[in-house]
Amino acid sequence: MRDQQTDRYTSFAHLDLREKREYLDVLCDVVWDIETELAQAKAERAALMSSLQAELQDAVH
Repeated sequence: MRDQQTDRYTSFAHLDLREKREYLDVLCDVVWDIETELAQAKAERAALMSSLQAELQDAVH
């Protein structure tokens, strides 16, 4: 596990500071987009579950 962490950090050794910052900006944007999509998917899932629960309750009564 330690070797994997070391490899991860040294894989950026060939980049200069500017390139690392640019890559970090890109990664931050990607993470932001993924988190936004995940939040939307969770909201849709919650709405669908509520709808299903309401239908099940109506079917029982």
